[in-house]
Amino acid sequence: MERWDDDAATWLVAEADGEKQVGSAYCIHEWDINGRFAPFEEPA
Repeated sequence: MERWDDDAATWLVAEADGEKQVGSAYCIHEWDINGRFAPFEEPA
């Protein structure tokens, strides 16, 4: 779990009761949402 830190101007791992709240990291990008990103070309 992450939270935005305005002072650091970045995302940081969230903490609860002094423990980092770490789960399964997964990075969501625009292409995960809209399906338009295609890093490989189809063979001719």
